[in-house]
Order: sequence, then structure tokens, then C-alpha cells
Amino acid sequence: MSSSPTPRRDPPAAAARRRWLRGPRLAAAAALVCYAGSLPNQFTYDDVPMVRDNPRIRALTDWRAVWLRDWWAGTYGPDQIDDPARDRLYRPLTLQTFALNYALHALNPLGYHLANLLLHAGVCVLLWHFARRVFGDEPVASVAALLFAVHPLHAEAVAGVVGRAELLAASFLLAGLVLLLPARVEPAARAAPGNGAVSLSARPVARPAAIRSALAAFAFLAALLSKETAICYPAVVLLTLHVVHGRQPLRFWAVHGLWLLLPLVVYFPLRFAALDQQLIRDRLTSILMNPMYDAAGFERLHGPLTILGRYVALLIVPGRLSCDYGQAIFDPHAGPNAYTLLGLATLATLAVGLWGYASGGVRRQLAYLAALFVASYVLISNAFLLIGVSLAERLMYWPSLPACVAIGLGGVRLWRWRCAAGRGWAEHARLIRAAGVLLLAALALRAVVRSVDWHDNEALLAADVASYPQGAHLNASLARVRMEQAEAAGDARARAALLAEAARLLERALRTAPRYPEALRNRGLVHLMLGQREPGVACLERALQLNPSDVVARRQLAALGAQDAELQQRLTALQQVVAQRPDDVPPRLELSRLLIQLGQPRAALETLEPAHQQAPQKLDVLRAYADALLVNGLHKPAREVLLRVVERDPSDWQAHTNLAQLLAEDDPPAALRHALEASRLQPDDLRTRINLAGAYAANRRNDEALQVLREVERGLPPGDPLRAIVGERIRALQRQP
Repeated sequence: MSSSPTPRRDPPAAAARRRWLRGPRLAAAAALVCYAGSLPNQFTYDDVPMVRDNPRIRALTDWRAVWLRDWWAGTYGPDQIDDPARDRLYRPLTLQTFALNYALHALNPLGYHLANLLLHAGVCVLLWHFARRVFGDEPVASVAALLFAVHPLHAEAVAGVVGRAELLAASFLLAGLVLLLPARVEPAARAAPGNGAVSLSARPVARPAAIRSALAAFAFLAALLSKETAICYPAVVLLTLHVVHGRQPLRFWAVHGLWLLLPLVVYFPLRFAALDQQLIRDRLTSILMNPMYDAAGFERLHGPLTILGRYVALLIVPGRLSCDYGQAIFDPHAGPNAYTLLGLATLATLAVGLWGYASGGVRRQLAYLAALFVASYVLISNAFLLIGVSLAERLMYWPSLPACVAIGLGGVRLWRWRCAAGRGWAEHARLIRAAGVLLLAALALRAVVRSVDWHDNEALLAADVASYPQGAHLNASLARVRMEQAEAAGDARARAALLAEAARLLERALRTAPRYPEALRNRGLVHLMLGQREPGVACLERALQLNPSDVVARRQLAALGAQDAELQQRLTALQQVVAQRPDDVPPRLELSRLLIQLGQPRAALETLEPAHQQAPQKLDVLRAYADALLVNGLHKPAREVLLRVVERDPSDWQAHTNLAQLLAEDDPPAALRHALEASRLQPDDLRTRINLAGAYAANRRNDEALQVLREVERGLPPGDPLRAIVGERIRALQRQP
């Protein structure tokens, strides 16, 4: 009797290290490291209404507010109303976790972000166990879980507190799948032939017990109560059971179908009651967020393909990320593009992959993953049911799971086929392994940077506007941030600069979406904050026409009406004084200032004309006349008057500053002379310094312009909102040749 050779055993330390690298802990650690940068983040984007300002999460005992109302209910501020056309969503379990966070540490963002971070690490662990139990291959499970852990596409779900809905749903769905799949497997080669089973690479020793099915059904219910997209779970479970167990008696499928039905019997009545006797929205929510609502004919065909192509591009090269992909970023009316072709190619690849389901080996494995992706993706595809957004990175958290497993499976199989000892690429194995590690490191670094982008609304929106400057909603949202900063600014110069930036962003948003009510309303508010009453009222009235439920616009117009009554009395009194004493200059100056305040610049100019003719050399008349000309957009005559002002009073730094702006295009050298003089007269004023940089740039002296702007930036405190504007101008100059 011959004895077989004793297999070589690795030292205990090496074996332990190999188990650690192949186990789920590496993926969990990578997830924690990549997204630890989100821990100092504030409440950002949808976190503000859903968490920071949401009264429904303030008490753990107020279960009706959480479980019997829709997701968005109560999140509207005092200046808004509950819009019946809002997106109809039902996620009470996610809200309940926010309430638990609030009970533990109130509105400290750290606890909310820590919970998300731990959930993401937990999902990675569950993914490893899921892939290990389905494929019986630890390296495949490890690569898939590691890729999922570090992928930047998941930043929105992890770094945004509201992304917890995705994390919870994925956690419960994976937990249910893991419960249904036994931990102990034996190689498929040992399976008895002829039993009809078509396992992947391993088959279970025993079928799931009843207790496993019950727990999995409970996990399904919890996933549904976390997010609606978990409705894909029955299809995912049946696919997984079929691919693992093969052909089974009808009773097997009937029992599992019953367990899958029970959670729906609980969920749908709860959802129906909470959504005012509706299961889904009865009409559209926002064309701005999902332009597919306005698509028709061929657009309804190629639009979903374009969306699919964008998702695939983000999975492959997650470079330009955004919290919004609405109007102008995605536009079905623009016709097919490169993303459409990529979506079509992806659809064809999925179809070919599904065709291999009846085969064996790796083709069947990939077909299973393709089917899993289709089942998980179809609800968010906008192909059959229009959802609240055209596409969003957070929505790909669960559908990206089969994609990551497919990449892990393909990579491991290719490695074994070509890089094992004696194979064609064996001599390059180390280089290929290093390339794979570098690729994962690059994805991890992008995830780190992106999680920091989510620090606050200013950082997030500024980064995303830089990536997608055409985005209407992005520009309008960043403008809202600038308006809030302007309201809080104590310095008049900082306030003016912030309002100018807000106006520029809103104009860009309105060029893209002229019928955007919120942007029109905010543009009107900016006009009013800048003292431009007439255009401000026009914007507010237009916004109210487009959205009659805009309480902010309605209240602002009412306040202006009340203010008008008081100012009208003062206006009448001044007009009477001017009529009685037409040659008296001071009343005319006061009347012109009031007319400008009331948004009547033309009348103000007409009031000043006699004073200017009567006292053309009087400085206060010249200054007021120049202001009136500027407000009326008469830049050339204003420039001539301002030149007379500085001739009579060379120390008038404001006149020099205005001249520097007016002469920038027609006479850059003269603009620079006035900018230098204004800076000399008022060296500590930010406006003169920024104007000086602009004058240098107009004269193509970019190095000096950059030097001035960098000095300004260094002089601003870290929290000053002007730093962002100055930084943007510095980057714009650096991009110029």
C-alpha cells in the first residue's frame, strides 16, 4: 500500500495572511479607509431637508409620522407647501434609523456619517459571502468585494446621509440571499450526474431550511421598507435558487414563492395607506430632474439607451461625477450620442450573455450575473416606468453589485487561464498583478477625493458645476448657496461679490431652462438684494405664473406692495417739493435716489437732467448723474461723466474703480491706470484689488493678475465665501495660454 506525498504546508503566518487577503475583512477595511473622509462632512444636498430640517425624526415614539406618511412629507420649509405632485416614495425604515441617530446624538453629522460608513463596510462583507456561496471561489469573492468597496460611483450613497436608503436595502437583500444559501458547499464535479442540477462551480449540501426562508422573507420586507427598488428581490432570489439548485420539483418553487409573497402582503397595504391611497405617483414630478418626462416617440427609445450608456461609462471611468444629471446634462431631445451607442452595445452584450444561460461553466455564470443586473436595473432604467430622476449615481449601488462580481469572475478566470505557471503570460504575472493593484488604488483615490467633495453644499456644488457647467439645477443650487452666504456676509463688498456670482449662475441656469420657476424666483430676489427693483419684480411675477404655489415669490411681492405704499407717500412729497422749487438741486438728488430704489431708473435720469444742466461742475450732481447713467446701461456717457469727476476730484477712488470696469474692453491701458490709482487710494478694499487683477488680465498681464489675486486669497480668512470666487478666477487665468 503506497502512501501519497504529503502536501506542502505554508508557515502559519503566511497562511493567516493569505486567509486575510482572501477573506471579507480586506474589502471591509478598504471601504472604511476610502470613505473615512466622509466622517467630517456636514449635511449636504438632500440631507438638509430629510435630516437636518426634518421634524419627523425628532422623536422615536412618533411612529405615525414615520410609518404612515411618505418620504418627503414634512420636509418643506415654512415658505413652501406640500406639493401633491411630489415624488411618491415610502422608506419608513430609513427614516426610523435617522430618528435613532437623532435620539443618540441629535444633529451631530458625525454619527449619521459613521452609520453609513459601517453599513457600506457591512455590505462588502455580505457581498463576499454571497459570491463565495454562489461561485464557491474565494478569489472571485475577494476581488468582487474589494472592487465594490472602493468604487467611486458609490460615494453618493455612502457620503450622503440620505444614501442610507441604498445601503440598508443592499444590506437586507444580501443578507436574505446569504441566508438562503448554505455556507458549506462541495465541488460541482462531485455532484451526482443525471439529477438535472445545473450548478455554477459548487452545489449546496442541503437545501435551505424553513427558518432560513422565513428570515430571508423578513430581510426582504426590511429592504422594501428601506427603499422601493428592493422590489427586484423576488426575481433575484428565484434566479439565484435556480442557478444554484437547478431543476427542482414544483413544490420547491411554490414554497419559496409563498415566502416571497408574504412580505408584499404586508408592504403594499402600508405603502397604500401612507401615500394617500396611491401606490405610485399620479403625475410627473419635475422635467428639470428627469427630462424623460418630456420625451416622445424616438426619444423614448434612445433616451433609456443613453442613460444605460452613461451608467456604464461611470462604472468604467468614474471621473466626472455629479449629484445631479438633470436637464442639459442629460437631454433626450438632443438625439443619440456616444452614450447611446455605448448603451446599445451594453444591451447587446447583455442579450448575448443571457443567451448563454443554458450552457455550462463560465458562460452560465456570466449569464446569471447578466440576468441579475437586468433584474436589478430595469426599475431605474426609465424604459418602462419614469422615475423621479433621469439617472443618479446612488441608484447604481445595488445594480453595480453583479457588475463587480462579473469583473471579479472574469479577472480571476483570465488570470488562471493565462497567468498560471506554464501559461503564456506567466512571465508577466507580476506586472499584471501590479497593474490590477494600481487600478484599484486609482479607484480608491478617486473615491477618497469624491467623498471629500460631499463635505458641504458649497464644496459639492462647486465641484459638480466645474464638471458639468451646463447643468441647470446645479447652477441654480450653487446660486442659492451664494445667496445664503450673501445674507450672512457682514462686509458689503463680500455681499456684492457673492450676489454677482449668484446672478451669473442663475443666468446660466435660465439660459438652459428658461421656465425654471425656482431659478426665476431666486433671480428676482438677487435683483432686489442688489437694489434692482423693476427686474426683480418681473422675475418674481414670472416665477409665480409658472408655479402658483411658490409661497416665497408671493410673500415677497406682497411685502414689496406694502413697502410701495410707504415709499409712494415719500415719492409724492418729494415730487411736490421739486415741482415747487425746480431749481433746488438737493431735492432732485434725493428724488433720483428714491426712484432708483423703486426700480424706475429712467425717471431718475430724467429728474437729474435739469440738475446736471444747472450745476454741471458740482461733484455731488456729477456722481449722482453717473450712477443714474450706469443704472440705465448708458455706459459711454457715464464714462464721460466719471472722467469729469476724477478730473475735479482725483481722490475719488470709487470713480476710478468704475472707470476701470467701463474702459476694460475699449481702452485696457486706461482701465489699468484707473485701477492702479483706485488701488493706491484704497489699498485695503477688496473691490479695488479684484478690479486691478481684472485690468491686468485685460492687458494680457496674467502673471501680475495672478499675483494680485493670490495676495487677495491669502488675505481672506479660511471661512470667507469670497475665497471660492477668487479661487475660481485664479483657476480661469491659469487655464488661459
